Amino acid sequence: MSLFGIDGITYYHHHPPALDSTKIHAQIPNFAHGLGGNTVRKATPPPLKLTLHSPNGMQFFGEITIGEQTLSALYDTGSFDVITVSDLCGPCKVPRELKLYSNQTSMSFEKGDRSVKGHLFASGLLWAKQDFETIHIGPADSVISAERMPFWQVVHTDMRLWTRNRSFFSTYVGLGPGSIVPGIPKEEEQMKSLLEFIGTRRFAFCLKSDTGYLIFNPAYDLAAPWFASTFRSVPVIGKNHWAVELKSVSVYNNSRIKSACTNGQTCVVIIDSGTSLIGVPPKYFEFMNELSKQMKDDCSNLDIMPDLVFELGNQKFALPASAYVMRSSWDRKYCYPAFMDFAMPTDKGDAWILGVPFLRHFYTVFDRDGPSIHIAGQTESCEPLGSPPTGSGSFLHPSDFPSKKMEDLWPVVANITDASGPSWAHAEMKLIL
Repeated sequence: MSLFGIDGITYYHHHPPALDSTKIHAQIPNFAHGLGGNTVRKATPPPLKLTLHSPNGMQFFGEITIGEQTLSALYDTGSFDVITVSDLCGPCKVPRELKLYSNQTSMSFEKGDRSVKGHLFASGLLWAKQDFETIHIGPADSVISAERMPFWQVVHTDMRLWTRNRSFFSTYVGLGPGSIVPGIPKEEEQMKSLLEFIGTRRFAFCLKSDTGYLIFNPAYDLAAPWFASTFRSVPVIGKNHWAVELKSVSVYNNSRIKSACTNGQTCVVIIDSGTSLIGVPPKYFEFMNELSKQMKDDCSNLDIMPDLVFELGNQKFALPASAYVMRSSWDRKYCYPAFMDFAMPTDKGDAWILGVPFLRHFYTVFDRDGPSIHIAGQTESCEPLGSPPTGSGSFLHPSDFPSKKMEDLWPVVANITDASGPSWAHAEMKLIL
Protein backbone atom coordinates (compact mmCIF):
# COMPACT_ATOMS: atom_id res chain seq x y z
CA MET A 1 0.00 0.00 0.00
CA SER A 2 1.34 3.40 -0.91
CA LEU A 3 0.22 6.94 -1.53
CA PHE A 4 0.71 9.15 -4.51
CA GLY A 5 -0.41 12.76 -4.78
CA ILE A 6 -1.52 14.59 -7.90
CA ASP A 7 -2.90 18.15 -8.13
CA GLY A 8 -3.79 18.40 -4.48
CA ILE A 9 -5.46 15.00 -4.13
CA THR A 10 -3.73 11.88 -2.88
CA TYR A 11 -4.96 8.49 -3.99
CA TYR A 12 -4.73 5.34 -1.93
CA HIS A 13 -3.27 2.67 -4.15
CA HIS A 14 -2.28 -0.94 -3.51
CA HIS A 15 1.18 -1.61 -5.02
CA PRO A 16 0.62 0.80 -7.92
CA PRO A 17 2.09 0.14 -11.36
CA ALA A 18 4.04 2.87 -13.08
CA LEU A 19 1.77 5.72 -14.14
CA ASP A 20 2.20 8.93 -16.08
CA SER A 21 1.37 11.42 -13.34
CA THR A 22 0.64 14.16 -15.88
CA LYS A 23 -2.47 12.24 -16.94
CA ILE A 24 -4.08 12.10 -13.54
CA HIS A 25 -6.30 15.10 -13.06
CA ALA A 26 -8.46 15.91 -10.06
CA GLN A 27 -10.50 18.97 -10.87
CA ILE A 28 -11.46 20.89 -7.75
CA PRO A 29 -13.18 24.11 -8.83
CA ASN A 30 -13.94 26.95 -6.47
CA PHE A 31 -16.92 28.29 -8.37
CA ALA A 32 -17.62 32.00 -8.28
CA HIS A 33 -21.29 32.91 -8.26
CA GLY A 34 -23.27 35.26 -10.45
CA LEU A 35 -26.37 37.39 -10.20
CA GLY A 36 -29.78 35.84 -10.47
CA GLY A 37 -32.85 36.53 -12.56
CA ASN A 38 -36.36 37.13 -11.31
CA THR A 39 -38.02 33.97 -12.57
CA VAL A 40 -40.95 32.89 -10.40
CA ARG A 41 -40.61 29.43 -8.89
CA LYS A 42 -42.49 26.81 -10.89
CA ALA A 43 -44.88 24.17 -9.69
CA THR A 44 -43.28 20.75 -9.32
CA PRO A 45 -42.79 19.36 -12.83
CA PRO A 46 -43.50 15.74 -13.76
CA PRO A 47 -40.92 13.00 -13.22
CA LEU A 48 -37.99 12.78 -15.64
CA LYS A 49 -35.61 9.82 -15.91
CA LEU A 50 -32.34 10.99 -17.42
CA THR A 51 -29.97 8.31 -18.72
CA LEU A 52 -26.34 8.60 -17.61
CA HIS A 53 -23.26 6.89 -19.01
CA SER A 54 -19.69 6.43 -17.83
CA PRO A 55 -17.03 5.86 -20.52
CA ASN A 56 -14.22 5.76 -17.94
CA GLY A 57 -15.84 4.21 -14.87
CA MET A 58 -15.07 7.33 -12.84
CA GLN A 59 -17.77 9.89 -13.65
CA PHE A 60 -21.29 9.71 -15.07
CA PHE A 61 -22.53 12.08 -17.75
CA GLY A 62 -25.94 13.03 -19.08
CA GLU A 63 -27.44 15.52 -21.49
CA ILE A 64 -28.32 19.13 -20.81
CA THR A 65 -29.69 21.58 -23.37
CA ILE A 66 -28.60 25.20 -23.17
CA GLY A 67 -30.12 27.51 -25.76
CA GLU A 68 -31.36 24.52 -27.86
CA GLN A 69 -27.82 23.08 -27.87
CA THR A 70 -27.61 19.64 -26.27
CA LEU A 71 -24.32 19.17 -24.40
CA SER A 72 -22.62 16.51 -22.26
CA ALA A 73 -22.84 17.35 -18.55
CA LEU A 74 -21.67 16.11 -15.18
CA TYR A 75 -24.59 16.47 -12.74
CA ASP A 76 -22.87 17.42 -9.50
CA THR A 77 -24.59 17.29 -6.10
CA GLY A 78 -21.65 19.20 -4.65
CA SER A 79 -22.17 22.51 -6.46
CA PHE A 80 -24.92 24.95 -7.44
CA ASP A 81 -23.89 26.62 -10.71
CA VAL A 82 -24.29 25.74 -14.36
CA ILE A 83 -20.90 26.31 -15.96
CA THR A 84 -20.15 25.36 -19.57
CA VAL A 85 -17.26 25.59 -22.00
CA SER A 86 -18.16 27.85 -24.92
CA ASP A 87 -16.69 28.39 -28.37
CA LEU A 88 -15.32 31.68 -26.99
CA CYS A 89 -12.65 29.69 -25.16
CA GLY A 90 -9.52 29.92 -27.31
CA PRO A 91 -7.27 27.35 -25.53
CA CYS A 92 -10.07 24.82 -25.03
CA LYS A 93 -9.45 21.63 -26.97
CA VAL A 94 -12.00 18.86 -26.60
CA PRO A 95 -12.82 15.76 -28.66
CA ARG A 96 -14.65 16.45 -31.89
CA GLU A 97 -17.80 14.68 -30.75
CA LEU A 98 -18.01 16.92 -27.66
CA LYS A 99 -20.11 19.94 -28.50
CA LEU A 100 -19.38 23.37 -27.06
CA TYR A 101 -21.97 26.02 -26.34
CA SER A 102 -22.27 28.98 -28.75
CA ASN A 103 -24.34 32.03 -27.91
CA GLN A 104 -24.20 33.05 -31.58
CA THR A 105 -26.62 30.30 -32.59
CA SER A 106 -29.00 30.68 -29.64
CA MET A 107 -32.34 32.45 -29.92
CA SER A 108 -32.78 32.62 -26.13
CA PHE A 109 -29.37 33.98 -25.10
CA GLU A 110 -29.36 37.13 -22.98
CA LYS A 111 -26.11 38.86 -22.17
CA GLY A 112 -25.25 39.46 -18.52
CA ASP A 113 -23.85 42.74 -17.25
CA ARG A 114 -20.98 41.40 -15.17
CA SER A 115 -17.36 41.35 -16.23
CA VAL A 116 -15.38 38.15 -16.79
CA LYS A 117 -14.40 36.58 -13.47
CA GLY A 118 -11.67 34.12 -12.57
CA HIS A 119 -12.50 30.75 -11.02
CA LEU A 120 -9.80 28.93 -9.09
CA PHE A 121 -9.32 25.20 -9.55
CA ALA A 122 -6.72 22.94 -7.92
CA SER A 123 -5.13 22.25 -11.29
CA GLY A 124 -5.53 25.65 -12.90
CA LEU A 125 -7.81 28.58 -13.56
CA LEU A 126 -10.76 29.30 -15.75
CA TRP A 127 -12.30 32.62 -16.64
CA ALA A 128 -16.02 32.86 -17.29
CA LYS A 129 -18.78 35.38 -17.93
CA GLN A 130 -22.22 35.12 -16.40
CA ASP A 131 -25.12 35.32 -18.86
CA PHE A 132 -28.71 34.04 -19.10
CA GLU A 133 -30.24 31.20 -21.12
CA THR A 134 -33.14 28.81 -21.45
CA ILE A 135 -32.01 25.47 -20.04
CA HIS A 136 -33.66 22.06 -20.43
CA ILE A 137 -32.66 19.16 -18.21
CA GLY A 138 -31.78 16.46 -20.74
CA PRO A 139 -32.75 16.83 -24.42
CA ALA A 140 -34.29 19.91 -26.02
CA ASP A 141 -37.85 18.55 -25.67
CA SER A 142 -37.48 17.86 -21.95
CA VAL A 143 -40.46 18.71 -19.74
CA ILE A 144 -38.13 20.26 -17.16
CA SER A 145 -36.78 23.67 -18.10
CA ALA A 146 -35.84 27.10 -16.77
CA GLU A 147 -36.05 30.37 -18.67
CA ARG A 148 -33.56 33.15 -18.17
CA MET A 149 -31.40 30.91 -16.02
CA PRO A 150 -28.05 32.39 -14.94
CA PHE A 151 -25.12 30.32 -16.22
CA TRP A 152 -21.39 30.71 -16.74
CA GLN A 153 -19.63 30.61 -20.11
CA VAL A 154 -15.97 29.56 -19.94
CA VAL A 155 -13.99 31.92 -22.15
CA HIS A 156 -10.44 30.95 -21.14
CA THR A 157 -8.72 28.26 -19.08
CA ASP A 158 -5.42 26.55 -18.47
CA MET A 159 -7.09 23.50 -16.90
CA ARG A 160 -5.96 20.22 -18.42
CA LEU A 161 -9.51 18.91 -18.25
CA TRP A 162 -10.47 21.13 -21.17
CA THR A 163 -7.16 21.83 -22.91
CA ARG A 164 -5.83 18.33 -23.67
CA ASN A 165 -8.52 17.01 -25.99
CA ARG A 166 -9.55 14.17 -23.70
CA SER A 167 -12.61 15.35 -21.77
CA PHE A 168 -15.93 13.50 -21.71
CA PHE A 169 -18.07 16.50 -20.79
CA SER A 170 -18.26 20.25 -21.29
CA THR A 171 -20.71 21.33 -18.58
CA TYR A 172 -21.04 21.18 -14.80
CA VAL A 173 -24.65 21.17 -13.54
CA GLY A 174 -24.92 21.91 -9.83
CA LEU A 175 -27.56 20.08 -7.75
CA GLY A 176 -26.86 21.65 -4.37
CA PRO A 177 -29.67 21.50 -1.77
CA GLY A 178 -30.31 25.18 -1.04
CA SER A 179 -32.72 27.60 -2.69
CA ILE A 180 -30.08 30.32 -2.97
CA VAL A 181 -26.56 29.87 -4.30
CA PRO A 182 -24.22 30.30 -1.32
CA GLY A 183 -21.24 32.61 -1.23
CA ILE A 184 -22.69 35.64 -2.99
CA PRO A 185 -21.81 38.91 -1.18
CA LYS A 186 -24.78 40.42 0.66
CA GLU A 187 -24.54 43.67 -1.28
CA GLU A 188 -25.11 41.80 -4.56
CA GLU A 189 -28.37 40.39 -5.90
CA GLN A 190 -28.79 36.82 -4.69
CA MET A 191 -29.12 33.99 -7.22
CA LYS A 192 -31.53 31.09 -7.09
CA SER A 193 -30.16 27.58 -7.52
CA LEU A 194 -30.99 25.49 -10.58
CA LEU A 195 -33.22 23.15 -8.56
CA GLU A 196 -35.16 26.17 -7.30
CA PHE A 197 -35.58 27.49 -10.84
CA ILE A 198 -37.00 24.22 -12.13
CA GLY A 199 -39.17 23.58 -9.07
CA THR A 200 -37.56 20.26 -8.16
CA ARG A 201 -37.76 19.21 -4.51
CA ARG A 202 -36.40 15.65 -4.90
CA PHE A 203 -34.15 13.74 -7.25
CA ALA A 204 -32.53 10.31 -7.15
CA PHE A 205 -29.36 8.63 -8.41
CA CYS A 206 -29.00 4.98 -9.36
CA LEU A 207 -25.66 4.05 -10.92
CA LYS A 208 -24.39 0.74 -12.30
CA SER A 209 -21.01 -0.18 -13.78
CA ASP A 210 -21.10 2.08 -16.87
CA THR A 211 -24.72 3.28 -17.04
CA GLY A 212 -27.25 4.74 -14.66
CA TYR A 213 -30.10 7.17 -14.15
CA LEU A 214 -30.77 10.53 -12.58
CA ILE A 215 -34.46 10.75 -11.74
CA PHE A 216 -35.96 14.19 -11.20
CA ASN A 217 -39.17 14.44 -9.15
CA PRO A 218 -39.55 10.70 -8.40
CA ALA A 219 -43.19 10.05 -7.53
CA TYR A 220 -42.73 8.54 -4.07
CA ASP A 221 -45.10 9.03 -1.16
CA LEU A 222 -42.74 9.45 1.76
CA ALA A 223 -45.59 8.76 4.20
CA ALA A 224 -46.47 5.40 2.65
CA PRO A 225 -45.59 2.20 4.57
CA TRP A 226 -43.77 0.91 1.48
CA PHE A 227 -41.38 3.87 1.51
CA ALA A 228 -40.61 3.53 5.22
CA SER A 229 -39.89 -0.19 4.84
CA THR A 230 -37.78 0.22 1.70
CA PHE A 231 -35.72 3.33 2.45
CA ARG A 232 -33.66 4.41 5.43
CA SER A 233 -33.76 8.18 5.94
CA VAL A 234 -30.91 10.32 7.22
CA PRO A 235 -31.26 14.05 8.03
CA VAL A 236 -29.01 16.53 6.23
CA ILE A 237 -26.93 18.83 8.43
CA GLY A 238 -25.96 22.32 7.35
CA LYS A 239 -27.33 24.30 4.41
CA ASN A 240 -24.76 24.21 1.63
CA HIS A 241 -24.04 20.51 1.05
CA TRP A 242 -25.67 17.10 1.06
CA ALA A 243 -23.88 16.34 4.33
CA VAL A 244 -24.98 13.96 7.08
CA GLU A 245 -23.65 13.02 10.50
CA LEU A 246 -21.10 10.19 10.38
CA LYS A 247 -21.22 8.39 13.72
CA SER A 248 -18.74 5.66 12.83
CA VAL A 249 -16.89 3.88 10.05
CA SER A 250 -16.33 0.20 10.78
CA VAL A 251 -14.81 -2.85 9.19
CA TYR A 252 -17.16 -5.80 9.54
CA ASN A 253 -16.59 -9.47 8.87
CA ASN A 254 -19.41 -11.19 10.76
CA SER A 255 -18.35 -9.13 13.78
CA ARG A 256 -16.87 -5.67 14.26
CA ILE A 257 -13.12 -5.56 13.74
CA LYS A 258 -12.23 -1.89 14.05
CA SER A 259 -13.94 1.49 13.94
CA ALA A 260 -13.11 5.11 13.21
CA CYS A 261 -14.94 8.36 14.01
CA THR A 262 -15.75 7.14 17.53
CA ASN A 263 -14.65 8.02 21.07
CA GLY A 264 -15.24 11.74 20.72
CA GLN A 265 -13.99 12.05 17.12
CA THR A 266 -16.50 14.19 15.22
CA CYS A 267 -17.06 13.26 11.57
CA VAL A 268 -19.42 14.15 8.75
CA VAL A 269 -19.89 12.64 5.32
CA ILE A 270 -20.84 14.41 2.10
CA ILE A 271 -22.61 12.35 -0.57
CA ASP A 272 -21.26 13.72 -3.81
CA SER A 273 -22.04 12.55 -7.35
CA GLY A 274 -19.09 14.53 -8.73
CA THR A 275 -16.42 12.64 -6.75
CA SER A 276 -15.07 9.44 -8.32
CA LEU A 277 -13.93 7.64 -5.18
CA ILE A 278 -14.42 7.51 -1.40
CA GLY A 279 -12.75 10.48 0.27
CA VAL A 280 -10.90 9.76 3.51
CA PRO A 281 -9.41 12.35 5.91
CA PRO A 282 -5.62 11.90 6.25
CA LYS A 283 -5.85 11.14 9.98
CA TYR A 284 -7.71 7.93 9.14
CA PHE A 285 -5.18 6.69 6.60
CA GLU A 286 -3.90 3.90 8.84
CA PHE A 287 -7.44 2.69 9.44
CA MET A 288 -8.10 2.38 5.71
CA ASN A 289 -4.61 1.06 5.06
CA GLU A 290 -5.25 -1.96 7.28
CA LEU A 291 -8.32 -2.78 5.21
CA SER A 292 -6.53 -2.28 1.89
CA LYS A 293 -3.63 -4.52 2.88
CA GLN A 294 -6.02 -7.45 3.16
CA MET A 295 -6.88 -7.24 -0.54
CA LYS A 296 -4.97 -9.28 -3.10
CA ASP A 297 -3.82 -7.47 -6.21
CA ASP A 298 -5.82 -9.77 -8.49
CA CYS A 299 -9.07 -9.49 -6.49
CA SER A 300 -9.03 -13.23 -5.86
CA ASN A 301 -10.09 -12.91 -2.22
CA LEU A 302 -13.00 -10.46 -2.53
CA ASP A 303 -15.39 -13.13 -1.32
CA ILE A 304 -13.75 -13.09 2.12
CA MET A 305 -13.00 -9.35 2.32
CA PRO A 306 -14.92 -7.56 5.09
CA ASP A 307 -17.69 -5.03 4.61
CA LEU A 308 -16.97 -1.34 5.12
CA VAL A 309 -19.85 0.01 7.19
CA PHE A 310 -20.84 3.68 7.43
CA GLU A 311 -23.15 4.70 10.26
CA LEU A 312 -25.00 7.70 8.86
CA GLY A 313 -27.20 9.29 11.49
CA ASN A 314 -28.78 6.28 13.17
CA GLN A 315 -28.61 4.01 10.12
CA LYS A 316 -25.85 1.65 9.02
CA PHE A 317 -24.94 1.00 5.39
CA ALA A 318 -22.52 -1.75 4.40
CA LEU A 319 -20.32 -1.53 1.31
CA PRO A 320 -18.99 -4.94 0.24
CA ALA A 321 -15.51 -5.25 -1.23
CA SER A 322 -16.97 -5.33 -4.74
CA ALA A 323 -18.18 -1.76 -4.11
CA TYR A 324 -15.06 -0.24 -2.54
CA VAL A 325 -12.60 -1.93 -4.93
CA MET A 326 -12.09 -1.20 -8.64
CA ARG A 327 -10.42 -3.06 -11.48
CA SER A 328 -7.80 -1.34 -13.58
CA SER A 329 -8.70 -0.44 -17.16
CA TRP A 330 -5.12 -1.06 -18.29
CA ASP A 331 -5.02 -4.54 -16.74
CA ARG A 332 -8.31 -6.02 -15.60
CA LYS A 333 -6.53 -8.58 -13.45
CA TYR A 334 -5.17 -5.74 -11.31
CA CYS A 335 -7.35 -4.20 -8.58
CA TYR A 336 -7.07 -1.19 -6.30
CA PRO A 337 -9.17 0.21 -3.44
CA ALA A 338 -11.42 3.10 -4.38
CA PHE A 339 -10.14 5.49 -1.70
CA MET A 340 -8.55 8.90 -1.97
CA ASP A 341 -7.10 11.24 0.60
CA PHE A 342 -9.31 14.28 1.22
CA ALA A 343 -8.13 17.03 3.55
CA MET A 344 -10.47 19.96 4.06
CA PRO A 345 -11.64 21.22 7.46
CA THR A 346 -15.35 21.79 8.05
CA ASP A 347 -17.38 23.57 10.70
CA LYS A 348 -18.86 20.24 11.85
CA GLY A 349 -15.93 17.82 11.98
CA ASP A 350 -13.65 15.72 9.78
CA ALA A 351 -15.22 15.32 6.35
CA TRP A 352 -15.47 12.05 4.45
CA ILE A 353 -16.91 11.79 0.95
CA LEU A 354 -19.15 9.04 -0.41
CA GLY A 355 -18.88 9.41 -4.16
CA VAL A 356 -19.60 7.18 -7.14
CA PRO A 357 -18.86 3.84 -5.34
CA PHE A 358 -21.65 4.53 -2.83
CA LEU A 359 -24.13 5.65 -5.50
CA ARG A 360 -23.36 2.49 -7.48
CA HIS A 361 -24.41 0.34 -4.54
CA PHE A 362 -27.43 2.22 -3.16
CA TYR A 363 -30.49 3.87 -4.68
CA THR A 364 -30.24 7.38 -3.21
CA VAL A 365 -32.97 10.02 -3.04
CA PHE A 366 -31.93 13.61 -2.28
CA ASP A 367 -34.82 15.43 -0.61
CA ARG A 368 -34.68 19.23 -0.27
CA ASP A 369 -37.83 19.37 1.87
CA GLY A 370 -36.24 17.53 4.81
CA PRO A 371 -33.65 18.24 4.00
CA SER A 372 -32.76 14.57 4.11
CA ILE A 373 -31.34 11.69 2.11
CA HIS A 374 -33.31 8.45 1.65
CA ILE A 375 -31.27 5.33 0.86
CA ALA A 376 -32.36 1.89 -0.38
CA GLY A 377 -30.91 -1.14 -2.06
CA GLN A 378 -31.24 -1.15 -5.83
CA THR A 379 -32.24 -3.76 -8.39
CA GLU A 380 -30.38 -4.58 -11.61
CA SER A 381 -32.91 -2.38 -13.44
CA CYS A 382 -32.17 0.58 -11.12
CA GLU A 383 -35.30 0.51 -9.00
CA PRO A 384 -35.52 0.61 -5.18
CA LEU A 385 -35.07 -2.89 -3.82
CA GLY A 386 -37.50 -4.41 -1.36
CA SER A 387 -36.90 -3.76 2.30
CA PRO A 388 -33.81 -4.14 4.47
CA PRO A 389 -33.72 -6.82 7.17
CA THR A 390 -36.52 -6.06 9.61
CA GLY A 391 -34.48 -7.05 12.65
CA SER A 392 -31.47 -4.82 12.13
CA GLY A 393 -33.14 -1.72 10.77
CA SER A 394 -30.11 -1.19 8.57
CA PHE A 395 -28.39 -2.43 5.45
CA LEU A 396 -25.94 -4.68 7.28
CA HIS A 397 -25.57 -8.05 5.60
CA PRO A 398 -28.85 -7.72 3.65
CA SER A 399 -29.79 -11.39 3.47
CA ASP A 400 -33.03 -10.69 1.64
CA PHE A 401 -31.18 -9.12 -1.29
CA PRO A 402 -30.84 -11.38 -4.38
CA SER A 403 -27.99 -13.87 -4.00
CA LYS A 404 -24.78 -12.91 -5.77
CA LYS A 405 -23.14 -15.06 -8.41
CA MET A 406 -19.37 -15.39 -8.29
CA GLU A 407 -18.95 -13.08 -11.28
CA ASP A 408 -20.96 -10.40 -9.46
CA LEU A 409 -18.14 -10.14 -6.93
CA TRP A 410 -15.91 -8.59 -9.58
CA PRO A 411 -15.67 -4.82 -9.15
CA VAL A 412 -16.22 -2.36 -11.97
CA VAL A 413 -13.50 -1.48 -14.47
CA ALA A 414 -12.34 2.12 -14.14
CA ASN A 415 -9.53 4.37 -15.33
CA ILE A 416 -7.82 5.90 -12.28
CA THR A 417 -6.19 8.55 -14.48
CA ASP A 418 -9.65 10.08 -14.98
CA ALA A 419 -10.55 10.23 -11.29
CA SER A 420 -11.93 13.56 -10.14
CA GLY A 421 -12.22 15.11 -6.72
CA PRO A 422 -15.08 17.21 -5.33
CA SER A 423 -15.94 20.31 -7.33
CA TRP A 424 -16.58 22.33 -4.15
CA ALA A 425 -13.29 21.71 -2.34
CA HIS A 426 -10.30 23.98 -1.87
CA ALA A 427 -7.39 23.14 0.39
CA GLU A 428 -7.03 26.68 1.74
CA MET A 429 -10.67 27.13 2.74
CA LYS A 430 -12.77 25.90 5.65
CA LEU A 431 -15.89 24.19 4.42
CA ILE A 432 -19.09 25.63 5.85
CA LEU A 433 -21.71 22.91 5.66
